[in-house]
Amino acid sequence: PSLGSLGSRLSRGRGGGQAGSSGGEGGGAGRLQRRRRPRRRGRSAWTRRSREGGMAPDEARRIILKPYSTERTFVMVEAEAKVCFIVDRRATKFDIADAVSALYGMRPVSVNTSRTIYGKKAFVRFASAEKAKDLATDMGML
Repeated sequence: PSLGSLGSRLSRGRGGGQAGSSGGEGGGAGRLQRRRRPRRRGRSAWTRRSREGGMAPDEARRIILKPYSTERTFVMVEAEAKVCFIVDRRATKFDIADAVSALYGMRPVSVNTSRTIYGKKAFVRFASAEKAKDLATDMGML
C-alpha cells in the first residue's frame, strides 16, 4: 500500500471508518471485533491451598521425585539461590512450590519449569543464597 492509504487507515483506527470514506484498499469495515475474555475473579488455587494448611508429605513426595545435581546446578545454588528438582510431569508450578514448602519447610520465591529428556525439571528460587545452600546441604547435594 502507498503511504497515503496507510496514513488514512491509521487515522481511522482498527475498526473501519466512517461510511462512505474512501481510504484505499480494504479499510476493514466488514471485520468483526475480537471479544475479550472476562477476567478471572476470586482466589487462585495457590491461595486457597496455602490457607488450608498446605500439602501432605506423601503427596509432596509424589510431586518431587529427586534433586537434580550437576556442575551447573551447583553454580545456580551459590550464585542465583536456585535448587533444581526432577518433578512429576503433570505437576504445576503451584504444586511444586507447595511440595517444597511441605517437605523442606522453606517457602520458595519463584518456580520455573522446563521439559527435558530426563523429565520435567523445576528450578526453585529462594529468598537468599543461604537458604538455598542450607537446603542443598540437607539434601546431600553439596
